[in-house]
Amino acid sequence: MYSFKTVIMKKDTHLSLVRVIALTHLIPAGIYAQTTVLHYSVNDTDEATVTGGTVPGAGTSPDGTVAFGTLTLSDDVPTEGVPAESGNRSMVFSLTQAVNVPGTQQLSNEAVVEAGGFTYEIWFKWDGLGNLNALIDYAGTEKFRMNSSGILDFNFDSGSGPQELSTEVTVDEWHYAAIVFTHDGEPIDEVSLQISGTMTWYFDSNEPVDTVPVTKDDFGDSLNRTIAVGGHPLGFGADFVSGLIYEPRVSLGALEVNELLYGGSSGEELEISSLVYDANPADPTVSLTWNSRGGKNYVIEYSRDLNSWDEIDDAYPSGGDETTFSHHFLPDFEDLVGAERLFYRVGEAE
Repeated sequence: MYSFKTVIMKKDTHLSLVRVIALTHLIPAGIYAQTTVLHYSVNDTDEATVTGGTVPGAGTSPDGTVAFGTLTLSDDVPTEGVPAESGNRSMVFSLTQAVNVPGTQQLSNEAVVEAGGFTYEIWFKWDGLGNLNALIDYAGTEKFRMNSSGILDFNFDSGSGPQELSTEVTVDEWHYAAIVFTHDGEPIDEVSLQISGTMTWYFDSNEPVDTVPVTKDDFGDSLNRTIAVGGHPLGFGADFVSGLIYEPRVSLGALEVNELLYGGSSGEELEISSLVYDANPADPTVSLTWNSRGGKNYVIEYSRDLNSWDEIDDAYPSGGDETTFSHHFLPDFEDLVGAERLFYRVGEAE
């Protein structure tokens, strides 16, 4: 199962070269597009930016806004399961701060259905204080939270309600937690306006703890609010977190185990950054370059029409942080020399 990035290429008959005319997601049947809604990653060099009210977003994530209080950073960070590319600072929450991502209705039922689900991930270190401790909170309804007794749950509000995830939260210790909501493929119910599926959760590992059936309604969507980290989007006092938060991420899409942050995934989306066509008649070649991960292999395919795909290589080795592949048309792909359009896609091999 692969998640592909596609570059659309078209032959320019005037310049006799192939040029990029669009860059887009293309996904095989049964695989949904995945989008990072928010992912905050901070380093020691971000101290002034964060205290000034902006939390840097990682990769394609937008920056967050410190909507309440003043946020500071700590050099106390987790070590278990943390990707090498992660930040070297955590965020300090003291019952007065929340970080909001721009926009509203990011996890609307329509968006979740289109993406096939959603995923919350976070490392946190609780100091034993606080009431609801809303670690990640969409609209005040779908929230990752921990009560004053240290019981971690995920609440679907007026959907299927709270689901207890763990009673093992230890004060002053780092924990990783994630929930993955997988939509069941059914349309939004016309009467209840709910969507249904399953929720799988993870605690201190990338091994699933359990999976249960759940429902999500549209109440949070109707409130037209955003997603907050460390509290309620509107700053409700009972929801503020007390403790440290590290590398929080929300994704549209039901992430697979190997796509979670825990265990090494940086969360950076694969992007084809360069494409060059060499029209030399003796050796016509298309060269693709994309960001990659060391030790991984990549599947490379081409198409003439975006419907039928042919494999060029099913295990092309990574070049490290960046990989370049050259597709030589001769001798094995001679029929492509006169093609008016070619489409390429690259995916990380399982």
